[in-house]
Amino acid sequence: MNRSNPGLIGEPVRCTCNKLLMTVFDDKIIVKCSRCKRFMVLETKGIISIQIHDLDEEELEQLLRGTLPPGEEN
Repeated sequence: MNRSNPGLIGEPVRCTCNKLLMTVFDDKIIVKCSRCKRFMVLETKGIISIQIHDLDEEELEQLLRGTLPPGEEN
């Protein structure tokens, strides 16, 4: 990122443990691979919200299928 131009600095999104998960810049989500250090840019048609859920693997699968009962998040 070009830090001399504040318009190019995205909004950091951090986990509850404070680890950087991604950076949001306009309609793009930027993720850096922790292994090879490459950046992945996910282009969207607009980000409505970003929510952090404390889920185990089974609860994540239920959330993605739409079968997680309301209030079942840790």
